[in-house]
Amino acid sequence: MYVMRSMGSDVLSMGIVLCLLLVFLAVKAIIFIVNSYIKYYKHKSLWIALAVFVALSVAAGVLSYLFNNAVFLNLVYVGFAVLLITCQVIDLKHRDTLLPEKSSLVNQVLHSSWWAGEDEPLELADNQIAA
Repeated sequence: MYVMRSMGSDVLSMGIVLCLLLVFLAVKAIIFIVNSYIKYYKHKSLWIALAVFVALSVAAGVLSYLFNNAVFLNLVYVGFAVLLITCQVIDLKHRDTLLPEKSSLVNQVLHSSWWAGEDEPLELADNQIAA
């Protein structure tokens, strides 16, 4: 009898931790989506993804009401995933870390000092070679 209570409390505590984790991830996702709309509100794809999310949410509500089946509410999760993936793609597209440098490969190889320190900017190395 004691073993069953212990297992039940373990399952309950794992369920509570899982619910808290899901709430945390949902809040982080919503904050990310809001920040994406604040930064990149001019992108059409964000507004299309929002329209898809709203349309799928309305369709899920109507279908679950008509057929009295809660399975159709999973369409809301699909729409949210579409919105989240679209925001992630737009954010990745505009990050500075993925942009290449503005100099050519030949310029980087031929006009860089091999013995200069790594913290010295490329422009200083170019000026020293030209002088």
